[in-house]
Amino acid sequence: MLRDVAYDAASGKLTAKRLEAEGAHAEILLDIHPDDRAKLAGAAGQDRVKTELRMAGGQQGNAGLVLQGCRGGTAWAHGAMIDLPSPSFALEKLATRSRLAELGKQCAAVAHEIRQPLSTIAMASESLRLLMTQHGGLPEQALAALEHIQEEVERARTIVDQTLDYAAGRSASPGRSARPDETAAPAADLGRAADHAVRLLTYQIDKAEIDLRERSLSGPLAVAMPQIELEQILLNILRNSIESIDARRQAGWTGKGKIGLAVDADERQLRLTVSDNGTGPGWSQPASGFQPFVTTKGEDGNGLGLYVCEQLLAKAGGHLSLHPGEGEGARVEIVVPRRDACGPADPQASSRSNRKLN
Repeated sequence: MLRDVAYDAASGKLTAKRLEAEGAHAEILLDIHPDDRAKLAGAAGQDRVKTELRMAGGQQGNAGLVLQGCRGGTAWAHGAMIDLPSPSFALEKLATRSRLAELGKQCAAVAHEIRQPLSTIAMASESLRLLMTQHGGLPEQALAALEHIQEEVERARTIVDQTLDYAAGRSASPGRSARPDETAAPAADLGRAADHAVRLLTYQIDKAEIDLRERSLSGPLAVAMPQIELEQILLNILRNSIESIDARRQAGWTGKGKIGLAVDADERQLRLTVSDNGTGPGWSQPASGFQPFVTTKGEDGNGLGLYVCEQLLAKAGGHLSLHPGEGEGARVEIVVPRRDACGPADPQASSRSNRKLN
């Protein structure tokens, strides 16, 4: 049993008074494992905390911890701690890995089977374009829609190919040449990826009446990762923001939805910040958002979106972080290495101006 529990986030140390059998109190000092420190830091202000922790240094071991009576920040009036010979989070991690392995097999099977429907869609779209051209031409909007269909079919085909390549342990399928994003030095344009992601989500943004603002997305913004993977990340993050704003409205909020995109750069990396005024991260511990199968969307979510984004960024030497917004909503920061040496940026990017999309 503990009292006067306090956690110092800067040092990772937990101090408390332990109640002895005779009624006396002994001072204790615990060094929390670096990988578990975010659990206590994220519990700041919570009146009741229940978690499992690993110890670091010469205090190797695992403990279950319950804290009550928050005194502000990371200080609590009482608590209880018990040694755990077999911590449940280790078993949960093993179970998660097993589920991911099984999911990988299923994804490879689905990717293989989806090739034929994609080819059928592509052929039907091209046949429709030719048919309409023979009968007086296509309206501009119809032509743009068909081109959009073809682009997205090719995008889906690329994702399918990459999934099958990964499942087979190869970098490129036999019999086909490597795609531009499979070269030794992949390069993507952040501005073009943001434009594409926004264009794909325009209907959802308009339907939700969201004010989308972009800042500093002009000029050469080449980053060291494949274009299609960067677009996947931005689509996931923006879709989460849209759904978060919609969830806040369903809870009775009547304000104006807002999403902001802003880029900061130095010589080594680009940092894209996506902010919104939705429901917020949804986790007391931000790191939870990157755990596979962890979701705040109930049956509407699978808990894989942010996990996939983090894996793609880690492969490119970047990282993803999730934070509460300033006063409301959430803020996601995407950091990825620059790749300006890979060649000129998208020529359209240099003429792209800052703009407001409704």
